[in-house]
Order: sequence, then structure tokens, then C-alpha cells
Amino acid sequence: MTVDGSRGIVVPKYDDVAFPLFRDPGTGIWSAGGGIALTPAGDRFFAAGFSPDGNAIIIGSNTSSVSANGLTWNGSTWDVVSIPVTLVSACWRPDGLSAIGGYGSSIYVIDFDPLTKTFTPGQVLSGYNTLTAVTVANDGIGDTALASDWGNATVIPLTYSRSTKLWSAGTPISSAFFDHPWNSLVFPVW
Repeated sequence: MTVDGSRGIVVPKYDDVAFPLFRDPGTGIWSAGGGIALTPAGDRFFAAGFSPDGNAIIIGSNTSSVSANGLTWNGSTWDVVSIPVTLVSACWRPDGLSAIGGYGSSIYVIDFDPLTKTFTPGQVLSGYNTLTAVTVANDGIGDTALASDWGNATVIPLTYSRSTKLWSAGTPISSAFFDHPWNSLVFPVW
């Protein structure tokens, strides 16, 4: 859902169609738009990440070598655009210029140009087992994240450098309580 709560997207697990949702600001009533075909047809798409301004979405794939789909808002509807990386899911940095996600043994950064509405591959951190979600802190700064390594039953702490614009990975965190972690939530404790 967008930060302002005006639009949302539903991506059914194992489906190749996304369904946009719109909320009437006067009544608060939601309505569903027509399905948006994702490519390739028949693939499994099941995670979505909205950009902070609500004008771009990354929809993750769960099939090797199948690129994630991107949706960009043109003012009245969503356009499907190419994302040249396979991601299970993606979480955006607060500046809206990049998102980070995982697939297989790697953590991927996707750079986004809001003027041209294009996605390009960025940094890659490799050497893990089965990465699923990467969650960026919801503190408005976005310099801390956690990556869930489902296959190793660990969580990898990540730190973003504003000077180099690169992520670095810390020592993976393991616990008897981590039985194939999928998602996490990161928030600051002040």
C-alpha cells in the first residue's frame, strides 16, 4: 500500500496477474481495478514493494532466471516495465532511488530513476543460501536492513553508507528461534 493509503496492489501467490486497489478519499471505500498481466505468463509472482512516493512497485518472482516485474504510475494507471533481476521481494530505501531484495544466494540492489521510470541492476552481495525478504528500517533514514536467509536459518544485518551509496553485510545472526525466516521488521529503538 502507498504511504498515504490511496493505492494498493494485490499479487496472489502463484499467479501472473496483479490487481490494483484504489481508495476513494471522500468515502474511504476501496475498489479493485482490472488485472495487470505480469510477464512471463504462467510464472509465480507473490511479493510487492511500493516506492516511498507510491509511484513505482517492484513485484518479485520465485522462479530462477525470471526477472521481477516493475509497475510505474503514469497518473491514471500502472505501466509494466522491465526489472533485469530476479527477486523474491524488494524493500525501498526512503529516498526512493533504490530498493533491495534477495533471491537464491544473493542480495540485490535495484536502482530506480524516477524521471525516466527505469530500473537498473546495482550492487550484489553473494555467498548466502536461500534469501527471501530484505527489510529496510522504517525509521525514515533507511541505513539499516535485515536479510532473511531461509536456507541457513539466519538473518544478515546490512548497513548502508550514504557516502559510498553501498550496502555492507555484517556477521549473520543465528538463533534456535530462526526456523527458516522469511520476513522481518526493522525499527529503531531510541
